[in-house]
Amino acid sequence: SVCRKKQLLVIVLEIVLALRRLIDSEMVYGNGDLCPNEWMSLIKALDVGLSPWLMYPAIFDEQFKAGKIQNIDQNLQQEIFAEVMILFSQVQGFLLKCSQSKLRPFHHIADDECREHLHKFLLRRICPALARIGDAESLALAVMKSWCVVGYLPFRDGNWSKSAVDLLVEANASILGSGSQYPGGYAHSPEVRLEAFKSLVDDYNDKGVSNLSAIDSESVSTVTSASFFHCDVPDLSLFSLTRNLRDLHLELIQKIWLPQIIA
Repeated sequence: SVCRKKQLLVIVLEIVLALRRLIDSEMVYGNGDLCPNEWMSLIKALDVGLSPWLMYPAIFDEQFKAGKIQNIDQNLQQEIFAEVMILFSQVQGFLLKCSQSKLRPFHHIADDECREHLHKFLLRRICPALARIGDAESLALAVMKSWCVVGYLPFRDGNWSKSAVDLLVEANASILGSGSQYPGGYAHSPEVRLEAFKSLVDDYNDKGVSNLSAIDSESVSTVTSASFFHCDVPDLSLFSLTRNLRDLHLELIQKIWLPQIIA
């Protein structure tokens, strides 16, 4: 019945507003201080509960013309869609805050798995949906900047190289068929793909100028979050961090960057 549909839509709207309040408190005005289980639950809620609403404009006209949507349903659905769009805009703002924060080179999302899961979810699920209705490029750029918030080498067993490979693979992903709006069938714009390479090369500091002459990559690689608050930790790219570690530097260039560039 119409009344039943309205009740269900009101419930959905309340859920969306509750998630927005959570993101307001923890990400917009907070620092994303969630435990891994909370991050995973939030990402699943965004994926299963909210991401389908990004398809709303594509199916609305057809359903409305067919008489499947009443006026009251239309108003509620448009309000839900608007709130979902604002919510993902807030997530984008949070990622930019992470990439520009005074806490750099340490990310607000401390858990590596949660951070990677969020980045891949946004690139694989949300950006393709936004590409049809809005600005997917700005969200993808925010993800690229957030992905490389790392000013030290925490992965002495080679996982750092996996992170670099994953970043370039995601940035240069292709869409099968004719679903891509970019030449070559890429999922992301040339600006996003370029940002992925730049984020692995460019060093960050307030003056925008790198001064690496006195920096020893080997010593920087041993910095921890605990020692960060007792010393001045430079925020360096993986390229700079490995420049005095010849084997790692060559691996970064020969096995990670060049294959992606040639491809």
